[in-house]
Amino acid sequence: MKRFYAAAEAVQADDGWHVLLDGRPVRTPQGVQLSLPTSGLANAVAAEWAACAETIVPSALPLTQLSNTALDRVATTRPDVVSAIAAYVDTDLICYRAERPESLVAAQSKAWDPWLLWSATHCAMPLTTTTALIGHKQPVAACTALRSLLDEQDPFALTALHQLTVLCGSVVLALAFAKRAADAQTVWAAATVDERYNMDRWGQDEEAVDALEKKHAEFLAAATFWTNLNIDL
Repeated sequence: MKRFYAAAEAVQADDGWHVLLDGRPVRTPQGVQLSLPTSGLANAVAAEWAACAETIVPSALPLTQLSNTALDRVATTRPDVVSAIAAYVDTDLICYRAERPESLVAAQSKAWDPWLLWSATHCAMPLTTTTALIGHKQPVAACTALRSLLDEQDPFALTALHQLTVLCGSVVLALAFAKRAADAQTVWAAATVDERYNMDRWGQDEEAVDALEKKHAEFLAAATFWTNLNIDL
């Protein structure tokens, strides 16, 4: 789509913050007016539109896309999203460990063990590790605590948490960022221990590097989205 507007701005309204293009409101694919919960997010979304050149490329509007998801999908399927995030308790990346080589075992332990302790002490989510590939069930109390936390969140928060969890492969790492226990760089480093280990050992494959860079960009967008929501989790 060619750029069809001269100016993009965020304005406050009775139901939140709107983004206007030459005075006309941005709408979601379902036709819902883009009403955002904070000035920070609204200004960040407006900045995306303002930065567009002659052609509007959807990939250049990640915060807009996440906002669309919150309004068009998460708001109408909230229980499903809560369940999808909660399911990561049993599949969390940091709980599935390698048996060998020792160098990878050590790298995983160094990066992930502190977050297991943090999860138990700060999230009431005690988790155990395994070297099995599938079928590891975590304590019921951990899932209960996570669901209790998720049930309190609005569609925008759930959208961010779901995206962070999926991209990290870990709800614990997503919560560590959301609760400001770690910055985005620290969380991403922990989430990509295996990928970086394999690249260091076997060399870098161009396609794998490109895929990881794309995933990293999506993670940073989700992190920015969460930060602009300004939520104390």
